[in-house]
Amino acid sequence: MDIAMRGGACPVGIGLRAPHHAAFAAGLGPEHAARRPDWLELHSENFFAEGGAAPALLDRLAADWPLSLHGVGLGLGSARGYDRAHLQRLARLVRRVRPALVSEHLCWGAVPGRHLNDLLPMPLDRATLALMVDRVSEAQDALGREIAIENVSALLRAAGDEYDESGFLVELARRSGCRLLVDINNYVVNRINLGTDPRAALAAIPGELVAEVHLAGHSLVDDVAIDDHGSAVGAEALALYREFVARIGPVPTLIERDTNLPPLAELLDEATAVRKLALQSLAESAPTSVGPAAPAPERRALGGIEARRARPAIADWQQAFARAILDRDSAAAFLPWCAIREVGAGTAEAPADADADADADADDDAQAQAQAQAQAQPQPQPQPQPQPRGSLAHRVALYRGSLAAHASAALRGAYPAVARVLGATNLDALARLLVRLHPSRSGNLDGWGEALAGFVEAHPAFAERRWLADLARLDWALHCAWSAPDAPVLTLACLAAADPATVAGARLVPHPAARVLVLDAGIHALHARLVAGEVSGDDAWPEPTAGTRAAASAMPADAAIDGTAPPVPACRETLLVGRPALRADAVVLDPAAAALFRQLATGQALGLAAEAAGLDADQLMQSLAAGIAAAAWTRLLPLDESPRHESRPHALVAG
Repeated sequence: MDIAMRGGACPVGIGLRAPHHAAFAAGLGPEHAARRPDWLELHSENFFAEGGAAPALLDRLAADWPLSLHGVGLGLGSARGYDRAHLQRLARLVRRVRPALVSEHLCWGAVPGRHLNDLLPMPLDRATLALMVDRVSEAQDALGREIAIENVSALLRAAGDEYDESGFLVELARRSGCRLLVDINNYVVNRINLGTDPRAALAAIPGELVAEVHLAGHSLVDDVAIDDHGSAVGAEALALYREFVARIGPVPTLIERDTNLPPLAELLDEATAVRKLALQSLAESAPTSVGPAAPAPERRALGGIEARRARPAIADWQQAFARAILDRDSAAAFLPWCAIREVGAGTAEAPADADADADADADDDAQAQAQAQAQAQPQPQPQPQPQPRGSLAHRVALYRGSLAAHASAALRGAYPAVARVLGATNLDALARLLVRLHPSRSGNLDGWGEALAGFVEAHPAFAERRWLADLARLDWALHCAWSAPDAPVLTLACLAAADPATVAGARLVPHPAARVLVLDAGIHALHARLVAGEVSGDDAWPEPTAGTRAAASAMPADAAIDGTAPPVPACRETLLVGRPALRADAVVLDPAAAALFRQLATGQALGLAAEAAGLDADQLMQSLAAGIAAAAWTRLLPLDESPRHESRPHALVAG
């Protein structure tokens, strides 16, 4: 569905995040009728799952709303190669959704053997341009469509850059045929961090290359701007947006909010105010297409062999950057390769709003300004000093902190019960260590963290709490079940209709979401209470005291973590994890069913498995009913046939 069809003169959308899924799946009720967004943006990686609730939601959204897909994990600029499987998953998603827009970032994120899961800045030189032209062209060929590339916020630049970011992006668009996603807040952030002039940067972008605009808020940490999307759009970004729209004309515009999510009504009100601001700007100014204010010098494209020869220098820079992020002691060797100002950056002043009648106070914060109604024009706030501040070493440390924060967020999502038991401080410490020892190898962090159970089980700091490893195994099994591929589900009716003469000699084909866990600790009841919030982190395992916080954060082999563990029965427990009705769940198997499932896990036929487990007819039927209720199987299959959906028996995970 085309965004322009729904958005009228200036379509404004919002980024759809998990807390608001239910509202949009239900059709966005009448209470929001006057403030409906014109379109929705989805983070591509959030919908890579091949089954479960996410694809079902996606199909509903695609039928009702114009959609765009915004990728955050592909990292096309990774010099030694990006994840082609990631691109293939994106291509499948694009074919399913047929979005109005597809976008990625001008960034890199991977080195051999490790993905850093961040939007890291690129060197802006001819070699990088050649690399990016190749990569963007490859992505567009794989997707069968044009994509838009977004400018990114940065804390540093590569020494020896030959382009400013806008000049680089314009040249990239002209050579690759892509278009540009212009993130105005990122230009504001780079004014603070790199001394760039956002007005000049925006003026350098021809309107015909612009596919979309992003608006967001940012925060300040030790005089450095962080593009956290955790607040309403700031006054400076709104003033720049108003000028930009007046120059290039109407353009699909998105309000980004990823952290500190407000109530949906507040977010929709902000989008409505931005739409009114854009329409007012368009009414006051006739748009014209203006070329770059300071054209980059003509440069010959470096394609093919020349581009491949140019890559080692880029790869060396990225490898050194990665080492500096992973190891504090390696940062000093990387700093001479960096600059704290963008090439050509002068003293950048915050833009002034020309409307003298606006009555907003200059001391109002960015959130109040962004939520102002359209009749109150956005006013600039007092801005940080235009000179970039914060040492290069400090900025590299912020990237190091970002790696840890992303790892911690991934663990919280995949391991909700473990997260509640450990508490924030211990989980953050664990994430920092785990991501270094067991790195992510994909741009999609949803698949990272499987090593947690084994790590906890082997680490001396958890010697008295080995049951925590079993809790982690259950968390991970449920996490995987949520996104496992869809497949048909065997029902009682199908089983009853099967030929009795063939049932005993057939085997049950496991559903991709199902697995059997054989655990040493009886943690099912505790897990349910933790996830339901009936047991808080403090009740289950209090936060460390001030005296042990430092030891816990380092998590050395001899670390002791304060807190009294909750009572956990030391008894073997067999659980069946499945995904009935799109919801991942786990049930405790009684001894008879547990014995049957252990035998089925070896790939035996149903009759032989029941005999080996010592089940009578009633026990067999009760065990089969429990499995069917948990959506454990897809169908009955003769032993000499290969299943279409899944060739393995049930995964048997032992504690």
